[in-house]
Amino acid sequence: MDQLHPQPPREDQQELTRTSFPMGFRSFAALIAGTCTLLGCEQVPRSERLRDESAITFYDLTPPELSEKALVLPFVEEWGGRIDRISPSLRSDRDIVLAASRSYPQAALHLEPNDLSDPEFLTLLKENSLPAYALALGTLPDARERICAELAVEAGLFYHVDPKYRDDEGVVRQVVATSPYLFSFASERLRSDKDFVLAVSREHGSGFGLIRYATEELRSDCDFALQYLAICPSDVDAFPIEVRAQGAIIDFCLFERRNAAGLKGLLTDPALLSLAISSGASVYPYLSKEQQGTPETALACLEWDGISARCLPPELLADSDFLSELLLRNACSYPTIRDHVEAPALERLVPIAMKSYDAYQELGIDFGVRFDRSKEIIRNRYSVSDETRKEKLREIFGEEYFAGVESDPRPICIVLYPDSDFNGAFGIRDNIDRLTRFYKVIYYDVAHEDQLAEALAEASRGQPAELLVLGGHGTPTSLLMGQAGGDFGVLNVNDESSFGLISLAVAEGGTIVLGSCSTAGIVSEGKNLAESIHQYASHTLLFAPLDPTNFEFVLSREGEFIDPGYTSTNFVSYSPR
Repeated sequence: MDQLHPQPPREDQQELTRTSFPMGFRSFAALIAGTCTLLGCEQVPRSERLRDESAITFYDLTPPELSEKALVLPFVEEWGGRIDRISPSLRSDRDIVLAASRSYPQAALHLEPNDLSDPEFLTLLKENSLPAYALALGTLPDARERICAELAVEAGLFYHVDPKYRDDEGVVRQVVATSPYLFSFASERLRSDKDFVLAVSREHGSGFGLIRYATEELRSDCDFALQYLAICPSDVDAFPIEVRAQGAIIDFCLFERRNAAGLKGLLTDPALLSLAISSGASVYPYLSKEQQGTPETALACLEWDGISARCLPPELLADSDFLSELLLRNACSYPTIRDHVEAPALERLVPIAMKSYDAYQELGIDFGVRFDRSKEIIRNRYSVSDETRKEKLREIFGEEYFAGVESDPRPICIVLYPDSDFNGAFGIRDNIDRLTRFYKVIYYDVAHEDQLAEALAEASRGQPAELLVLGGHGTPTSLLMGQAGGDFGVLNVNDESSFGLISLAVAEGGTIVLGSCSTAGIVSEGKNLAESIHQYASHTLLFAPLDPTNFEFVLSREGEFIDPGYTSTNFVSYSPR
């Protein structure tokens, strides 16, 4: 009967009945508190629970408590992103905002401008959060000056500054001078501005690399690409393949600045590959794996570029016939091959590699590293040698090696380089190898006037040269050939007999290039060396520099000499009279 007619609750139970669900967190907390009282447990005072971070969260604070700095401070250190929950009176409090900014940098903007200019606060903010520091600087009256000063010390700040400064030409010029990569964070307007990119690149010169971080639209402009590459030729691979496939860019890569990296992805075209190989460009590293593994293609490329033998695939490095043929064409490939071939195979290759070096010794060539196409150089010297020397060369290589040399129809080019090269200025192999595309290059190392005379007489015995390159470390009145000073090993303005031989060795209307420094320079009295030579060889076109310089021949697409390519723009050309 009691179950059918329940009794009303006792008075001490009524409060618990009124707290039935649904209820919020605070009601639930009251329920627990009431239960603890009934059970005789002591309730933890709220003031003590607020001091115990494990007992309460940011969201448990009441509006009045959110105005108490001592209560709020530990919470904003952990949850700085909820600084909006605290009372407005605390949102600009220096200690509160700095604590919040450690976990949420943008909290720094809750400070008033006067507080942001406080040097002590800025220092603390800079140490704790670079993004917040950048945002803070941007709110100051002298923001641009402060930001420029900071960027001079910490260029990485540029990533965090207000976008209007990333569109400021002065600020961007300053920051990219430190790191061109930071141009990628500049505004799209500046990254697509032709004049801006060209001007900044011109200030810093070749290799600056700003174009790599410009917009895709700008990098797809072929006309702009040619203007930019005239300043920074090494950046050609930064342009899309559609731009690099343009004829003007291909000519640039092969014949003007010779940066074969721009041909990557294009050399699957057989006609372009043939043109690239014949130009002497270093294309082998940019071929496909299949092309690199084709023996005929590899030989054709590496004949001009022995250093790129480092890219040979394992199957060709294990092919002794292929390696033997490569060494006979290009002796300079041996040091590279040696580093990638196992000892037993290397032992078989050494005698073949030594053939070229034995021939160099027989021909008096001490600097075989000056060219790659060793077979070309040896065959051409064979064609003008006396019978005794020819016999010795045939003993080294065999008769077949020299087949066809007597019927070579190319015009003669005589290259005389110094036997003394204290700074390696004449170690640029490309200067000689590229000439062999059009000319029958007859090369000599020369140490003194007697060797100069012998070389000129031998090389021009069959027919005079269309081009004579006379290299040496120069002054306005002399050209150093050998290692000794004084008259020995030096061609000077008084060596009239040598000038006469130079005149006889060059054909009517031919060209003489003084590959030297300063041989057309101003002298206090009399003639400089260039004038002295041209007085005897007045039937030639003679080039000579006024200042210290290097040179790299400029050739036509067919390989015909156009001009010396002096790196100094101050040079003289003496016309035929």
